[in-house]
Amino acid sequence: MPTRRTVLAGTAAALAGLPAPAHATPAESRPYRWRTAVIGGAGFATGILFHPTAPGLAHARTDIGGAHRWDQRTARWTPLTDRLGRDDSNLLGGEAVAVDPAHPDRLYLARGTYTQPWAGRGALLRSENRARTWIRINDDAHQRGWTGPAVTGAPRVHGRVCLAANGRGIRYGEPV
Repeated sequence: MPTRRTVLAGTAAALAGLPAPAHATPAESRPYRWRTAVIGGAGFATGILFHPTAPGLAHARTDIGGAHRWDQRTARWTPLTDRLGRDDSNLLGGEAVAVDPAHPDRLYLARGTYTQPWAGRGALLRSENRARTWIRINDDAHQRGWTGPAVTGAPRVHGRVCLAANGRGIRYGEPV
């Protein structure tokens, strides 16, 4: 059985025979030009989601200011949930936005900041027309507060939506 000294000596000899590592040249550094992207409303942006197959299509989620889509033509963020009324004010909050990789016009929003009964219903919303109209797709048993980036379209099952709900595990739904 080889001793520790023998193993170390053999390893050192093997390493000594290797070629010296090449030194990498640092990549050329270019400065960025930073500008403010005006979204409007209150609160803060919690994330940006780029569509995987539609170049330039991006959506921003905010904590209490609704959801927005980037408009390349005007170089501005377009609000997608401003049409919600006072009775649906809880739906302006929530952080989950998901896209359907196969359908750039389809968008999902999990909305509803608060989970308490006084806050009103939360909603899992779907649009088939780039947020011109919305339909509520969750049932009454799954309607309170959706916080965190917790909704996604299933990539291999067309139309399936997966939702991580506060304190209620992971759920999925399909069109009926």
